[in-house]
Amino acid sequence: MLLKRNPVLKDVNRKQKTLNEQYRPKRIRKRHFQLKRYIFIILSCLSLPSFVVLLYLGYTFTSSSDFFNLKEIAVLGNQVLNRNEVIEDATLLYGTNIFTIDPDTIRAMIKDSPYIKQVNVRRELPSTIVLELFERKPIAVIADQAESYLISEDGMLLEELTDNPTIQYPVVLAPLEEKLSIGTLLNDSGFMQALTILSIMKESTPECYSRLVSIQVRHSWDISLRLRDLNGEIIISSDQTVSALKHLSSLLPKITETDFEYIDLRFSQKAVVKFIS
Repeated sequence: MLLKRNPVLKDVNRKQKTLNEQYRPKRIRKRHFQLKRYIFIILSCLSLPSFVVLLYLGYTFTSSSDFFNLKEIAVLGNQVLNRNEVIEDATLLYGTNIFTIDPDTIRAMIKDSPYIKQVNVRRELPSTIVLELFERKPIAVIADQAESYLISEDGMLLEELTDNPTIQYPVVLAPLEEKLSIGTLLNDSGFMQALTILSIMKESTPECYSRLVSIQVRHSWDISLRLRDLNGEIIISSDQTVSALKHLSSLLPKITETDFEYIDLRFSQKAVVKFIS
């Protein structure tokens, strides 16, 4: 006697077969991904010691090879200082492997000059050290009895002046208690206020700075300027420096060669003039 298959069971088997066929590729891909991850981890573990060894060999070669011995010291950014004077002591490092030279060591061997504000050191393969200098720039002159000094924007005394007519900078008139010497960094409040005004003037109104003879800070609200070809003084305050200097710049063509005692620019958009009667 033949048994008939249940149609419902037959349909269930067909659906199960279909589902198995649909999910089989996903299971296979998942297994492949896991296999690749395991292989990657194994290879990484095997290659890490090799990488460390290669790194050590590379360091040993570069730090001991004569190919990287120092042959040249390049100097950039020196507008005032002479290159040979700057690196005079550092030339003792010639023949030393550049990878064994500490940047702080070569900085310490550079000429100690008040003109040097910052030094950046970098290696340039195969055998060069590059020194990038950032020099201080003189902005004014300060006098101490019979001696005069060039001074930078940050208050560093750069060098003593002799009777050199080619050097023309405005003079800062300010009483100083401390003894002046080259390399001194001044921090007197009135004096630094004058230097700040000079920096602003040099940047915003260079036509005024180029004619400035002297600046005197009597108080933060009472600052006296003397300009070439002007018979009187200009009075400004520190809290309105920019606007006062721009006002002064616009007045210069009108007041040159005019007889006046002072022009007060401490008032917004106004100029109080006292003429000489």
